[in-house]
Amino acid sequence: MKLYLVRHGEALPREVDPACSLSDNGRAEVARTSEAFTAKGVDVARVIHSGKTRAEETAKLLASVIGPGVPVTRGDGLNPLDPVGPIARMVNGLNEDTMLVGHLPFMGTLTTLLVTGEMGNDIFLFTTACVACLERSDDDRWSLAWTFDPGGAGLKAR
Repeated sequence: MKLYLVRHGEALPREVDPACSLSDNGRAEVARTSEAFTAKGVDVARVIHSGKTRAEETAKLLASVIGPGVPVTRGDGLNPLDPVGPIARMVNGLNEDTMLVGHLPFMGTLTTLLVTGEMGNDIFLFTTACVACLERSDDDRWSLAWTFDPGGAGLKAR
């Protein structure tokens, strides 16, 4: 099973847009991420987002490229400061490829917990619209399969 962890695209500042919708640059970042998904043949059973406008917009844009009919839903527990344990348990119970769209520091902490089994210093720094594709082995261990950064820098190991 594959799990795609995505940070939302760049958002407008709260002073400009209280909902923090995606900026034009954020939409362009998500478009580049979509192109990477197409090139890699990404196919998911579902896309789950935090419910914040920037994450929802990112999720819908990505799902529209992955394929028509991919359900996009709001999930509880994906906000920036939510504890990652409940989501880690949820994804460990899934059997179909899934995409989660959320925020920092949540995505970095979740990636670290799933890959290392521990929480502490995040092992990666997600830039906007970055992806970490994790793959679960037959022995239920998660490993990092690949990453994509629409800015071209890649995820930064910490």
